[in-house]
Order: sequence, then structure tokens, then C-alpha cells
Amino acid sequence: MKPPLKERFKAEIQKIKQMNFREKREYIWEYYKLQIIGGIIAALLIGSLVNDTIINPPARSALTIAWMAGFEMTENLEALTDKIYPVVVDYTQNETLHLLNFNMIGDPQHDMAQHQRFSAMTAAQEIDIVIGDFNINETTEVANLGIAPAWTFMDLRPVLTELGISSENLLFFEEEGHPPLAFAIPIAETPAFANLGISTENRYFAIVINTLRYDAVIAAFRELWGI
Repeated sequence: MKPPLKERFKAEIQKIKQMNFREKREYIWEYYKLQIIGGIIAALLIGSLVNDTIINPPARSALTIAWMAGFEMTENLEALTDKIYPVVVDYTQNETLHLLNFNMIGDPQHDMAQHQRFSAMTAAQEIDIVIGDFNINETTEVANLGIAPAWTFMDLRPVLTELGISSENLLFFEEEGHPPLAFAIPIAETPAFANLGISTENRYFAIVINTLRYDAVIAAFRELWGI
């Protein structure tokens, strides 16, 4: 029968005390290396968790824009975020603004990954605005939006009324049994994008219907349309 744990522990301490430094180091490593390695890993994990959640948590998104409008120069997109940033980000809080690229490139694997990514992020209410190159079938007036179906977006007519904006060029999605949905407005109707060097041809601004940051969306809309 083994002696009680307390007695074994005392005996182990006495044994180690009788060793010189080198013997102690070799003995402890030989018999306790798994515990030492496990303790180091646990300490690193706990330290990382504390850093990420308490000391230095990641910035919260004040607004997230999905770019689906094809290639654009990086510096132009950075200029766009710089223009919107001051009106949506609270400098006293740990906030930031995200502009994420969801462009399709014609590669099935890449495009499927983009579709899944966009679907997951909209379902999680992480995307607020989409700037897209939306193609319309003029015969059926049905939007061909690739990874962003029209029902993903808010009807802009009440928003435009609230902001005092009128437009004759809204994109509509029409489906039998449902009222027409005015889901996008051309970015060419404001000089802001062209002033930033961004091409406005066949590019539209749309608001994701389940956005959690409506006030930030409206602030961005006002800034871009100069209201």
C-alpha cells in the first residue's frame, strides 16, 4: 500500500534538498517535464485569453462595408474609409471601421468561399453596407447579384425620404406576389466617390436589412451624400 500523498510529497522534497543544483535540475526535468510543459502551455493560453479579453481586446466594428464592385485601387478604398471614419467611429471607445473585399473572380472554389463568407457574416449581422456592381436583366427587372440576393437589402425609399434624397435611378427587385423592392442607389448620384478617385460606373450603394448599426449607416450615408 502506498503511503499517503502528503508523506510522499514530504519525502520527495527531502530527496530534492539533498541534491546539488545540477542534480535537482536533471531530476526535476526527468520526472516532471510533462507537468512543466503543461504548466507553461496553460500559462500562455491564460495570458493570451486575459490579453485578448481584458487588457487589449480587439476593436469593435462601428460599421462594416462589403465591397462587391470589382477592382478598385487600394488607396481609393482607403480614402473612402478615411472619409467615413470620423462620422461613425467613437474615438473614446475601442471601435474601428471595416471595408471587406467580397469580389468574385470566376474561380468556383474562391467564389463559393466568398459566398459562404458573406452569407455567414450577414446572418451574424456583421455587415451593414454593400457597395456592389449589380447587373439587372432589363426584361424581367430581376437583380442578378451573385452572392448577395436582393432580399438581403433594405428598401431604400423610406431611408431616402428620411434623408430628403430623391432618385430616379434606384434598382428594383420584382418578384411575383411581392411588392417591388428598391434595394440600391447609384453612387454616381453623389460626387463623393468620384472626388475620391473611385469609378462610379454601374456601382450601387445598398443597406443590409438586418444591420445592427443603423445610426452609423445613416451617418455614413449623410457624409457620402453631403447632407
